Amino acid sequence: MEKRILVLILFGGLMIYNITGCIRDAKKVADPFYYTFSNGDLQIVPLIKPYKIECVQGQESNWSMDFSDGYGTFNIKRIDVNDSIIYLLCGQIDSINSITFISGIGNVPTAWFILDTKKKKEVGFKTLVEFNNFLKSSHYGHPRWRNIDSLYTRLCNGGNQPWLDQISK
Repeated sequence: MEKRILVLILFGGLMIYNITGCIRDAKKVADPFYYTFSNGDLQIVPLIKPYKIECVQGQESNWSMDFSDGYGTFNIKRIDVNDSIIYLLCGQIDSINSITFISGIGNVPTAWFILDTKKKKEVGFKTLVEFNNFLKSSHYGHPRWRNIDSLYTRLCNGGNQPWLDQISK
C-alpha cells in the first residue's frame, strides 16, 4: 500500500514537472513581436522587445532602427544580440560608399552601437577603437556579427533568431 502511494506521488510530481515545463516553454515563444517579419511594405527583424530593425521592401541593405531618444540609425549592415545587449555595425563596411548617423554627433561613414536593454543605455561610437575600449571598460562581450540581409532571409524561410532562447519574455 505504501509503495503504491509513493509511486502515485512520484508519478504526480513528474506530471506536474512536465506540465510546468511545457507552460514555461510556451511562454518563451508566445509573443508575436518575435515572429512578425513584415508589416505592409516593411521588412522587420525583431531583436529584443521593443527594438526591431526595419527596411522598406525592395530597398535591400537599407535597414534602420529607432532608439528610445526619438532618433536612431540607418544603413545597418551587421548585428548581434547577446543576453540583453544589442550590437549594431552601420554605414560603410565594404567598398560601397554610404553613411550612417549617431545622435549628438551627426553623420559618420561607419558607426558601432551598443544597446543595453536592461540598463536602458544606448551608445554610439564613430571609431572601432572607441567601441572596443567601451566593450572592455564596461565588461561587455565582443559581438559575433551577423549579416542583416542573410538573417532576414533565414527568418523568412522559417528560421528563428539565434538569440531567441536567451530572451525572457
